Amino acid sequence: MLPIAAAKRVETMSAVQKTAFAFVVAVACWSNASMAQHPGTGVGYESGKHHHRGGYRVQYHGHASPHGHWAYRPNYANYGYNGHEVADVIRSRGQANLLNAQARTQNEIARSAALDNDVKELATYHERRQINRTTRFGHLHARGEQLRASKAQAEHEAQLAGFRIEDVAGLTPDELDPVTGQLAWPLLLQGTHYNRARQPVDIIFATRAQAGQVNPDHYLPLRDWIDRVDYELDCYVHLYPKADYAKAKDFLRRLMIEARLPALQLSSPTQLASH
Repeated sequence: MLPIAAAKRVETMSAVQKTAFAFVVAVACWSNASMAQHPGTGVGYESGKHHHRGGYRVQYHGHASPHGHWAYRPNYANYGYNGHEVADVIRSRGQANLLNAQARTQNEIARSAALDNDVKELATYHERRQINRTTRFGHLHARGEQLRASKAQAEHEAQLAGFRIEDVAGLTPDELDPVTGQLAWPLLLQGTHYNRARQPVDIIFATRAQAGQVNPDHYLPLRDWIDRVDYELDCYVHLYPKADYAKAKDFLRRLMIEARLPALQLSSPTQLASH
């Protein structure tokens, strides 16, 4: 409401003056209302000078601001905390990458050490087996070497005497036991039809294993018995399979060659087992 004096003065104004006065009063009321809602704006408040900063000003109590009496900061209170959180996340990722790289390195070192241990274990295993084999069967290996050397010498002497090399191949250790002199006859010659011819041959070769060679008095009878078996084999050739017949004929041929070769004197099985 206007004062009484002002009201009387308005009544004496013309219509134009009344209209201008009302406009001035309205502008003044609008300005006061705007300043009440936005205390940081208005005439004389330097609103346009710092409007681009997008924040609000804080007064430093008793201290000078680096930008004068007023300073600015972002509109949210946890701005600094968010910066620390981002730094912590980056630092944690870097630490995790470092720890993972160290773990992978240690894993490769452990894997390499495990492979080295496996190789050493395998080498030790084979070395122990070799030592054990040499300790248990070394004497048999040495005697086998002597047997092969003796046969090589006999073959050389037979070659000098006019025999061909392929004609002086005797029986193999599977066919003739070098210790006992026992013969492993082919399946075709193990029949009862050849029992009477096999028995004297078995006795002569058992004696040869102990004496080292066939007794000269037994050589001609041995050849006759072998020839007799060979003759009986030829008589029934039509009854035998060709493979078995050829194997039996080859055995008899090499058996006669073996009778001419010296035998290496070896110990009995009981003596070999005691070593």
